Amino acid sequence: MIDLHTHSTASDGTLTPSELVAQAAANSLEAVALTDHDTVSGVAEFLTACEHHAIEGVAGIEISAHFKSRSLHLLGYYIDHQSNALSIQTTDLVEARDERNLQMIKKLNALGFDITLEEVQQVAGDVVGRPHMAQILQTKGYVRSHQEAFGLYLGATGKAYVPKERLTPEEAIELILAAGGLPVVAHPGTLPLRGERDFRKLLQHLKSKGLAGVEVYYPEHTLEERFMLASLADQLGLVATGGSDFHGGNRPGVVLGRGDGSLDIPYRVLEELQALRGK
Repeated sequence: MIDLHTHSTASDGTLTPSELVAQAAANSLEAVALTDHDTVSGVAEFLTACEHHAIEGVAGIEISAHFKSRSLHLLGYYIDHQSNALSIQTTDLVEARDERNLQMIKKLNALGFDITLEEVQQVAGDVVGRPHMAQILQTKGYVRSHQEAFGLYLGATGKAYVPKERLTPEEAIELILAAGGLPVVAHPGTLPLRGERDFRKLLQHLKSKGLAGVEVYYPEHTLEERFMLASLADQLGLVATGGSDFHGGNRPGVVLGRGDGSLDIPYRVLEELQALRGK
């Protein structure tokens, strides 16, 4: 098995890149991709750990793009994590994220919650994100769970939500291609689209911009969605990829390599991606 969608402490996961690889080895994975949000800061450590554990490591990233007032996420595989263009753009995205975190803390304070950026940073370590704010809110008894924190305050319809600065899907694809990577649409089943016709239209357009694949096998996709997306990938000449979207303790119940237990992604998926690199 392989897992092509994972996160570490370099973004909003709870395992370091090295710990994530150790877990992949314990779960008998043949290959794993590190796809942290808007950053490649964990990739060097990740690749070193993969060599140590004799696991095939794929340097990756997950970039958030703006789509229909929502987020469309693009995974980039086999990127050059030392690319100057990628470094400049991701630095800008991280700075925008830091400002967003500060604004969300201010909104929570205005709602009467005793929470500071400093204490969230102590919980988060290197990278602060909404899951860490949710953890503080739960610890202090303001909410009963992460789900409640996001539903009432931190999610897209929450009272303390601040929109994230995003590229367009076309810009995100261009950035991944410029870094030598292969762009893949992440968890398309979560997009505000209805029916095969909408998905086909989107995927056709993005393929014309350089899209290489679509994440078909994903824990939150229904069997019907997986079948439909796999069929579209075949018809459009896209690689049908998959991954667990593993975040460690920040997504309880999601197992590396297995997701919700329904994932069994074969190595041939990686071979199809590798074949595109030579074209």
